[in-house]
Amino acid sequence: MRRSWTTREVRRLLECYGAVPPQLIAEELNRSTSSVKHKTRRYFIPNPNGQQLAATYRAACSPTVNARFFDGADEQTYAGLGFVFSCGSLKLKHRHVLKASLDANHRMGLDWFLALIKSNHCIQARRGRLLVEIGNSYLVNSLRERWGMPPSIKFSNPPALAISDRFMRAFAMGHLLGSGLLKVELARWTGTPAITNAIGQFLTRNLMLSAPKQIGSGRSLSVSWTKPSEIQQIRNFLNSEISLTHPCQPGSS
Repeated sequence: MRRSWTTREVRRLLECYGAVPPQLIAEELNRSTSSVKHKTRRYFIPNPNGQQLAATYRAACSPTVNARFFDGADEQTYAGLGFVFSCGSLKLKHRHVLKASLDANHRMGLDWFLALIKSNHCIQARRGRLLVEIGNSYLVNSLRERWGMPPSIKFSNPPALAISDRFMRAFAMGHLLGSGLLKVELARWTGTPAITNAIGQFLTRNLMLSAPKQIGSGRSLSVSWTKPSEIQQIRNFLNSEISLTHPCQPGSS
């Protein structure tokens, strides 16, 4: 039986059509794409961005990566953000690419991140470093529009993201897997000053740790703890109630 359009559905269609791919509107309204297009023709709604929106939809539905990953706002999203803001950057000229570059001893963390975003992109090894480039315009635009630009040469110290304590633990975990180190004798986060400071303050406040040792300035800052009891606190804290299914051992040197 044909389902009639409600006033709310028509209003939503009028709001979105021409700015959102019809396929995504159809998903939201639980209708077919042909039904959405037919309704717009009845209302004589122009769609001057048809080709661009079709390309956006193709990127959003890519079979090589979960391009809608950064549309979320759950624990896994914040863990992925932590990883990206520790070792990721964006390329916007010619193609939209999410790039991750990190030390070879963080291979486990890179494998975890690629599995998290369901990416099957190849990892390249160059001079003791690992590199992966994920070309997807929807993924990149979603990241920068919702969460801001990760660090880059021109944007070397982005402000810390406004993250509640509920999700800061997951963010710190992801950041650690990208550029940090957690061993029996050392817990260390390394990254841009504003973000690394925010992680250090969060851990110190919530676990009542001693003030961390800080090394570096300018583009990079490290915060670290060396007391065995505090390192164990950190390890227990990061592993508890985080459904990331990844051990907290991101480095070996």
